[in-house]
Amino acid sequence: MSLALRTAALALLAATASAPAWAFSFTSSSYTTSATATAEGLTDSLADSSATTPLPLQTLANAAGLQDFANATAVAEEGLLTATTYADSLGAAAGAEAQVRFVGSFADSGRLRFSFDFGSDASASGGSTSGLLTVLITSSLNGSSSTLLSRSIATTGSQSFEFTLAAGSVSTLDLQLLSNAATTGLGQSAQHFAQAGFAVAAVPEPGTWALMALGLAGLAWRVRRPSGGSAA
Repeated sequence: MSLALRTAALALLAATASAPAWAFSFTSSSYTTSATATAEGLTDSLADSSATTPLPLQTLANAAGLQDFANATAVAEEGLLTATTYADSLGAAAGAEAQVRFVGSFADSGRLRFSFDFGSDASASGGSTSGLLTVLITSSLNGSSSTLLSRSIATTGSQSFEFTLAAGSVSTLDLQLLSNAATTGLGQSAQHFAQAGFAVAAVPEPGTWALMALGLAGLAWRVRRPSGGSAA
């Protein structure tokens, strides 16, 4: 490819990629965190919200008795949710729960891609642990609401989903990350870590790719065609 064609092609790609139809943004969004820890009849429970506290949010709960201990931490950052729980018993029972939630609304139409990356790690000696990412995507148009995706994810890995949204629709993405750790008796311990990253991006329509291909073909013909005149 000649330098002139390469330069023109790059300019076309840059112009298309920056077009408003490719952009995505939430019209409103909120993060909330909550943490609860219980040990020997003692309970510590706290919550926070991005409506009152700027990101990152970090909520920490601790409950410590003479023999039992529990700790829960919930953290919310832009596009990232993290929950950690720990319980340790020398006598009775202890438990911890951490929850992080994101709710975002958007009015974009066209095709959108939702990507999620869920990670979970646990260790337990006689105790129990659990972690879960719940994903709910709904869309409403002219007073009618529909569920595009409802899924509970407990297996570590990445997943992507694509949907075409009608013009004029208002949609909502609701994510909840949960971590639990619990013990029930002497010498038990349990620890759990869960994390979820997410992203939403507009997907170019097939017509956009077709226009790009036509543009590149036109540029190639223009650069390669022979000059219009010849020397006398």
